[in-house]
Amino acid sequence: MHNKKDLILIHGALGTSKQFAPLIELLKSNYNIHIFDLPAHGVLAYQSDSLSMYSFANYVRNYILKNKLQKPFIFGFSMGGFVALTLQSQTNIFSKIMTLNTKLVWNIETAEREQKMFDPEIILEKVPHYADMLISMHGEDNWKSLLDKHRDMMFKIAKSTPLSDYALSKINIPVLLTKGDSDKMVTSEETLAVASKLSDAESYEFENTSHPIEKIDLELLSSKIREFLT
Repeated sequence: MHNKKDLILIHGALGTSKQFAPLIELLKSNYNIHIFDLPAHGVLAYQSDSLSMYSFANYVRNYILKNKLQKPFIFGFSMGGFVALTLQSQTNIFSKIMTLNTKLVWNIETAEREQKMFDPEIILEKVPHYADMLISMHGEDNWKSLLDKHRDMMFKIAKSTPLSDYALSKINIPVLLTKGDSDKMVTSEETLAVASKLSDAESYEFENTSHPIEKIDLELLSSKIREFLT
């Protein structure tokens, strides 16, 4: 199959591209799959720079240019979806965007509320198995600093509003915003509100689905990806 379309998979905050391995098995016959770790994550966890949505978007843009991809599809999980939309509002570089469990509306109150989810001491005390997973993905020396960087970035996003109404108005390609019906981080209201501000967007909810990508029904997800990204 020589005419497969390029599909970029972008992981979420505190994640890595390795989390897509089971999904790739279901999609590799349909697309040329492209994955990589975002700065300060996974194999790039050693990087010490502060994080910003714009630096993430620029990293994806540079990957596309380096690999000479022409209007690829992109699927962004959680923060990865925010990165994809931010980049598209600046460059018109994709042909279609699909997101899953992406929190699209950020303000100072939201950032303050989400902070405890990025506190390493709380994670160690309340969900030690999650701490173990973060250590395995990013390294013993890097996982705590990555959490700190994400806490800082949440406030940057709240203040700089990368997905302002003006930015959303610049996105003129088909977009599918999806979420799990049991996702406690992302609301249906904010997803619908953002979809209404895009010129060619729809939303979809997966039943019995929470936020972590490890808990997603990959057969259903891959089917929806193939349905939309054609």
